[in-house]
Amino acid sequence: MEDIAKRALKISIFCVFLTLVIGMFCLYVLLSEVDATAGLSKRVEQIEKKLERF
Repeated sequence: MEDIAKRALKISIFCVFLTLVIGMFCLYVLLSEVDATAGLSKRVEQIEKKLERF
């Protein structure tokens, strides 16, 4: 019975670790998308200012 409990504990710890890794990856993707959007927005503003000068 103890073997089953130890194995279940190992499986649950592995699942928690895997969930954390996937969550961190999703957070990284989300933050890079936000950063890319902010960079794109800044670039559009720069282009608009250049166009206004002409």
